[in-house]
Amino acid sequence: MEDNRADALLVREMLETTGLPYELTMVKDGEKAIEFFERGSSVDLVILDLNLPRVHGHAVMRFLKDKGITKSTDVVVMTGSTSPSDLERVRESGALCYITKPMSLSEIERTSSRLKLILSKNT
Repeated sequence: MEDNRADALLVREMLETTGLPYELTMVKDGEKAIEFFERGSSVDLVILDLNLPRVHGHAVMRFLKDKGITKSTDVVVMTGSTSPSDLERVRESGALCYITKPMSLSEIERTSSRLKLILSKNT
Protein backbone atom coordinates (compact mmCIF):
# COMPACT_ATOMS: atom_id res chain seq x y z
CA MET A 1 0.00 0.00 0.00
CA GLU A 2 2.04 2.82 -1.36
CA ASP A 3 0.97 6.09 -2.94
CA ASN A 4 4.42 7.16 -4.16
CA ARG A 5 5.31 5.63 -7.54
CA ALA A 6 9.08 5.71 -6.94
CA ASP A 7 8.69 3.95 -3.59
CA ALA A 8 6.34 1.39 -5.17
CA LEU A 9 8.98 0.65 -7.82
CA LEU A 10 11.60 0.27 -5.08
CA VAL A 11 9.40 -2.28 -3.30
CA ARG A 12 8.95 -4.19 -6.56
CA GLU A 13 12.72 -4.21 -7.11
CA MET A 14 13.38 -5.44 -3.56
CA LEU A 15 10.88 -8.26 -4.05
CA GLU A 16 12.53 -9.19 -7.35
CA THR A 17 15.93 -9.47 -5.70
CA THR A 18 14.59 -12.12 -3.31
CA GLY A 19 14.45 -14.56 -6.23
CA LEU A 20 11.17 -15.90 -4.83
CA PRO A 21 7.93 -16.03 -6.79
CA TYR A 22 5.48 -13.33 -5.80
CA GLU A 23 2.36 -11.60 -6.98
CA LEU A 24 2.32 -7.89 -6.20
CA THR A 25 -0.92 -6.00 -5.70
CA MET A 26 -0.58 -2.27 -5.13
CA VAL A 27 -3.24 0.08 -3.86
CA LYS A 28 -2.79 3.84 -3.84
CA ASP A 29 -4.62 4.87 -0.70
CA GLY A 30 -5.78 3.60 2.67
CA GLU A 31 -9.43 3.45 1.66
CA LYS A 32 -8.64 1.09 -1.22
CA ALA A 33 -6.48 -1.01 1.10
CA ILE A 34 -9.37 -1.51 3.50
CA GLU A 35 -11.74 -2.27 0.58
CA PHE A 36 -9.23 -4.86 -0.69
CA PHE A 37 -9.36 -6.78 2.59
CA GLU A 38 -13.10 -6.27 3.08
CA ARG A 39 -13.60 -8.17 -0.21
CA GLY A 40 -11.96 -11.15 1.47
CA SER A 41 -8.67 -10.83 -0.37
CA SER A 42 -5.70 -12.40 1.35
CA VAL A 43 -1.96 -11.98 0.95
CA ASP A 44 1.22 -13.40 2.46
CA LEU A 45 2.73 -10.00 3.23
CA VAL A 46 1.50 -6.42 3.56
CA ILE A 47 3.97 -3.59 2.98
CA LEU A 48 2.29 -0.47 4.31
CA ASP A 49 3.15 3.21 4.17
CA LEU A 50 1.71 5.28 7.03
CA ASN A 51 1.27 8.49 5.06
CA LEU A 52 -1.46 7.34 2.70
CA PRO A 53 -4.13 9.55 1.18
CA ARG A 54 -7.81 9.23 2.17
CA VAL A 55 -7.28 6.86 5.13
CA HIS A 56 -4.05 7.07 7.15
CA GLY A 57 -1.83 4.01 7.51
CA HIS A 58 -2.53 3.85 11.27
CA ALA A 59 -6.24 3.40 10.50
CA VAL A 60 -5.36 0.64 8.03
CA MET A 61 -3.20 -1.04 10.71
CA ARG A 62 -6.05 -0.78 13.22
CA PHE A 63 -8.42 -2.35 10.65
CA LEU A 64 -5.97 -5.20 9.96
CA LYS A 65 -5.56 -5.85 13.69
CA ASP A 66 -9.29 -5.62 14.46
CA LYS A 67 -10.09 -8.09 11.67
CA GLY A 68 -7.40 -10.50 12.91
CA ILE A 69 -5.42 -10.18 9.70
CA THR A 70 -2.17 -9.37 11.54
CA LYS A 71 -2.37 -12.78 13.26
CA SER A 72 -1.99 -14.63 9.97
CA THR A 73 -0.34 -12.06 7.71
CA ASP A 74 2.97 -10.30 8.28
CA VAL A 75 2.84 -6.50 8.03
CA VAL A 76 5.94 -4.48 7.26
CA VAL A 77 5.56 -0.73 7.69
CA MET A 78 7.80 1.18 5.31
CA THR A 79 7.40 4.91 5.90
CA GLY A 80 9.13 8.25 5.90
CA SER A 81 8.04 8.92 9.48
CA THR A 82 10.74 8.86 12.14
CA SER A 83 8.28 9.74 14.90
CA PRO A 84 8.71 7.62 18.05
CA SER A 85 4.94 7.74 18.58
CA ASP A 86 4.36 6.30 15.08
CA LEU A 87 6.83 3.52 15.82
CA GLU A 88 5.11 2.71 19.12
CA ARG A 89 1.63 2.71 17.55
CA VAL A 90 2.81 0.40 14.78
CA ARG A 91 4.35 -2.03 17.28
CA GLU A 92 1.14 -2.06 19.30
CA SER A 93 -0.84 -2.76 16.12
CA GLY A 94 1.07 -5.96 15.45
CA ALA A 95 3.39 -5.04 12.60
CA LEU A 96 6.40 -7.28 12.10
CA CYS A 97 8.83 -4.43 11.47
CA TYR A 98 9.15 -0.70 10.89
CA ILE A 99 11.44 0.53 8.11
CA THR A 100 12.20 4.21 7.57
CA LYS A 101 12.46 5.71 4.08
CA PRO A 102 14.48 6.89 2.28
CA MET A 103 16.96 4.07 2.47
CA SER A 104 20.62 3.85 1.61
CA LEU A 105 21.82 1.07 -0.68
CA SER A 106 22.92 -1.04 2.28
CA GLU A 107 19.50 -0.54 3.94
CA ILE A 108 17.78 -1.59 0.72
CA GLU A 109 19.91 -4.75 0.63
CA ARG A 110 19.11 -5.51 4.30
CA THR A 111 15.42 -4.90 3.67
CA SER A 112 15.48 -7.19 0.62
CA SER A 113 17.06 -9.91 2.76
CA ARG A 114 14.36 -9.43 5.43
CA LEU A 115 11.63 -9.64 2.80
CA LYS A 116 13.18 -12.84 1.47
CA LEU A 117 13.10 -14.38 4.96
CA ILE A 118 9.49 -13.33 5.49
CA LEU A 119 8.33 -14.57 2.09
CA SER A 120 10.23 -17.85 2.29
CA LYS A 121 8.54 -18.76 5.58
CA ASN A 122 5.15 -18.11 3.94
CA THR A 123 5.77 -20.37 0.93
